Amino acid sequence: MPAALTEFINDLADLHRRFGADTDGLVAATEARLATLVREPGVLPADACAGSPERYTQHILHVAPDRSHSVVTLVWYPGQATPIHDHVSWCVVGVHEGTESQILYHLAEDAGGAFLVETGRETAGQGSCSSLVPPAENIHRVENAGAVRAISVHVYGADIERLGSSINKTFDRLPVRELAGASRKAWRGPS
Repeated sequence: MPAALTEFINDLADLHRRFGADTDGLVAATEARLATLVREPGVLPADACAGSPERYTQHILHVAPDRSHSVVTLVWYPGQATPIHDHVSWCVVGVHEGTESQILYHLAEDAGGAFLVETGRETAGQGSCSSLVPPAENIHRVENAGAVRAISVHVYGADIERLGSSINKTFDRLPVRELAGASRKAWRGPS
């Protein structure tokens, strides 16, 4: 494992000890630290950068011994995307290579049943970071928005190895209604 990645993993353990149950502080500090990591070239092992032509690929890099957090890479080829989903834990994402975009949704219901409302779109380039913190609604769909491979590093506040696909609930079967005037902005990029 590259030294910069090992140092990042050690720093995450320190952040967990320092912030404890202060999720907002922990997420903000994790996002700041991840922003530094994703800007460095050569911080990921070669096998964590391998993708698949069929779908985006996840590589687990680290699960904390106490199972409090996990670090993974997602590798995306052009056009690859997640289903519409939410998260059962906080998540901090940093784009290491390429460009990703996300569509944000709000879950709503009327007499006809449940549906999603598009609330915004964001684009993220190399060095950009973003975070999601449940229980506030955090439903989104992420995709490679560029013409070349994209790699993002994700830190989850859960044991992704144990939870696997139950880390999120998918919403692809719900109809989507676009909200007039939905915001379009960039993820927080390099400062």
